[in-house]
Amino acid sequence: MHRCLLWILLFCLCACSEPPSYIDPKETNSARDTGNSPPDTGADPETGMDTAEQVSWVQVQTGRIDSCGIRSDGSGTCWGKDEHYQSSFPPGFATQIAVGDAHVCILVDGRAECWGANGGDDGFGQTSPPQTTLASLASGTHHVCGLGAEGTVTCWGRDDAGQASPPLEPMIHLTAGELHTCGLTQAGGITCWGTQDNERLQAPGGMFLALEAGREHTCAIRSSDQAVVCWGNNHQGQSEVPDPTSAVALGPGAEHTCVLREDGTVTCWGSDADGQASPPERTFSSIDGGWRHGCGLTTEEEIACWGYDKYDQSQPPGR
Repeated sequence: MHRCLLWILLFCLCACSEPPSYIDPKETNSARDTGNSPPDTGADPETGMDTAEQVSWVQVQTGRIDSCGIRSDGSGTCWGKDEHYQSSFPPGFATQIAVGDAHVCILVDGRAECWGANGGDDGFGQTSPPQTTLASLASGTHHVCGLGAEGTVTCWGRDDAGQASPPLEPMIHLTAGELHTCGLTQAGGITCWGTQDNERLQAPGGMFLALEAGREHTCAIRSSDQAVVCWGNNHQGQSEVPDPTSAVALGPGAEHTCVLREDGTVTCWGSDADGQASPPERTFSSIDGGWRHGCGLTTEEEIACWGYDKYDQSQPPGR
């Protein structure tokens, strides 16, 4: 009798109980989260960079028949003629880029890495940098110079005119042409070395804010009034500065010169045979002059190029 009552009681308890709740597997990490899971920061677990952040261009440089750019994530891309594989950008976080005739150099962790032409007719050792810590780079046609932390200058590559034999004087900025190199001294003056042809070494006196070399001429921005002055080869009027011209950045090429004005517009003079002196009507934050083309970083963080385009060196990729 007691055993029957026990079975009846158990049956009633089971019949009156609610069925167990269904647990949706899709909800285990969302609505049913216990709060122990790490928050989703949106960052790439490998790089730590916000995956929602738009990668943008931060630098553009031009060479003879190539152009290259660096993005905000340290990656880079080159476009144009690839006869010496100079458009094959290596991995690594690049902080600066310098483009020559058929070679490219970048800074990664303070060391120069170069690739492209280094043998045969173009072989001067320009892609064999010394293993020393550098803060910036400047590339000429077949030589490269780097600036050390204390202002010391180190150069490598072609040196038949002394363009890769710098003085001992400390510098704060370097720029290189085909057979000459110039530096901005710590006092704001200009020192140049290499060939004296076309008076390429006849830099003006005074103090300057910026300095950039083309193939056979160089331009600078004077400290006192931001006026542009140029010297060297003037065969196509590339060193004949329209008066008055003030600027915040420079982009001289082979036979033309472009400057960036304070309002972000670009003004050019000299040879315009390939449209290299006819920049687009956009606003820029930086510019650079190739031999017969030019490129600039727009205020929208895009790259725009103009001029000679036989090898697509004026056709930059998207971001």
